[in-house]
Amino acid sequence: MSESPDSMKRRSHRSLITFSLAIVFLLIAVGVVLVSVIAYNFVSLPKTHFTTGTPDAPFEDVVFSSRAHDYLVHAFYMPGQPGAPALISIHGWRSSRHNEFDLARGNDLRKLGYSVLSVDLQDNGGDTVQDGHLSLGYGERWDVLGGMDYLMARGFPSDSIGLVGVSMGATTSLEAAGLDPRLKAVWEDSAYERAMTVVIEQAANYGYPTFVIWPGAIWGFLTTGDRLWEVQPIAYAASFAANKQVIYIVHDEHDPLVLYHHGVDLSAAFQKAGVDVTFWSLPDADLGHAEAVTKYHDEYYRRLDSFFRKQFNWAAGNVF
Repeated sequence: MSESPDSMKRRSHRSLITFSLAIVFLLIAVGVVLVSVIAYNFVSLPKTHFTTGTPDAPFEDVVFSSRAHDYLVHAFYMPGQPGAPALISIHGWRSSRHNEFDLARGNDLRKLGYSVLSVDLQDNGGDTVQDGHLSLGYGERWDVLGGMDYLMARGFPSDSIGLVGVSMGATTSLEAAGLDPRLKAVWEDSAYERAMTVVIEQAANYGYPTFVIWPGAIWGFLTTGDRLWEVQPIAYAASFAANKQVIYIVHDEHDPLVLYHHGVDLSAAFQKAGVDVTFWSLPDADLGHAEAVTKYHDEYYRRLDSFFRKQFNWAAGNVF
């Protein structure tokens, strides 16, 4: 029996609807992919390239291998007082050892007497280049550990090397300490507990669709191998406690970039696990992200100096 004209018409209409829906879904999928790629590039590509700016104090421009990787990390090494411990200064997102803020931190740490290694993390706009995309602490942690190896090669015992990190650098410092229990003391200023959490929160804050963040992270993994979702220093609470690593957290209650709950959550998780952790919570409504060091400069460095001198059993006095 032949198909009636009405039946043929209905079948043709259904096919047209199916085809149209397929086109719509395809366009939506392509749109999501494109927006996700744009979102990933915004997070992972450096905005500024830093090529100038050097410490006020005597320094060496040094290079060393990122641990377990075959690219070179660039850093400023500033020798401190004889017998002084060493601190690795770790900058934040899209920053560099050449940045004015980071240069000031390195100079101030050296004024306290410490030897300072101020690193350029990979692909953040400084001299260290790996694959062109920064990774919110996932790859950068190996640069910090390479800095530790470099300092040990210069004669510093592992138990006299501390970490000072700010923002992404603070998260990176916790990630590095989580991988190497010989790093006993970490000063972290405005770290995030999980990379994916802070990215999603900032996307929402600036009115961008948050549903593209995970596809963007997956795109990043497929193109660079970086697993942004694995950056979660809060997961190291138990190992920090077991390895007797000591953490000092600084966070402002009104931080607009890395929201205050990150500091609270990290402190609570570390305390619950039995970590020796101190939380300096700042209530100032006029402070921006990681600006405690600006408004409370002298107190900031007195606290930092006291923290490290206690951990290293080092008796040198501070200058602030």
